Amino acid sequence: ATNDLLSMQADPLLESDAVLVTGSWPAATTAVDADRPIQVVVTSASARVLHWSVGETQTITTVNQTQQPIILVGTIRPREPASDYWQLDTNRALAGEVPSPDGNGGTFYGTMWIAADSWPDIGTAFDGQTIDSWFGLSAHGITASALPGTVADLQRYLAVARPVLASNSQQELRF
Repeated sequence: ATNDLLSMQADPLLESDAVLVTGSWPAATTAVDADRPIQVVVTSASARVLHWSVGETQTITTVNQTQQPIILVGTIRPREPASDYWQLDTNRALAGEVPSPDGNGGTFYGTMWIAADSWPDIGTAFDGQTIDSWFGLSAHGITASALPGTVADLQRYLAVARPVLASNSQQELRF
């Protein structure tokens, strides 16, 4: 038997960091429903390792221990493989397999993306919810004279609570 450990991500800027290779981008999902598969994309490399083709469905387990179908609607590739997006989490672009000790299957690892608009409605249905926030900073753009302004911007960014929609209510996210 095999097990799949797929990291679910929802990135509103994915289309600027990735190129659609086959299929389509995932449509938003408003609820976890065993009768309606959640649409996802994976990298082409991950699809090969996972033996997963566009149009095929797999199931994942929710926090309530129910089975939720997911359907691969597209494959992607990094737009710029050397970009910060792909280099800061190298597992995004690749998948892997760890064979089982008995040689009877293994565990596959990979990343899948859902439509970012889906996250407020379905994100809490799955284990390990985290939110990663990005404060873009290029070392090439920092000069000694710009440093005080950059520090002030970073302090404001970290000090101000950000409103997020969680479980259909506004919550404050603090860093």
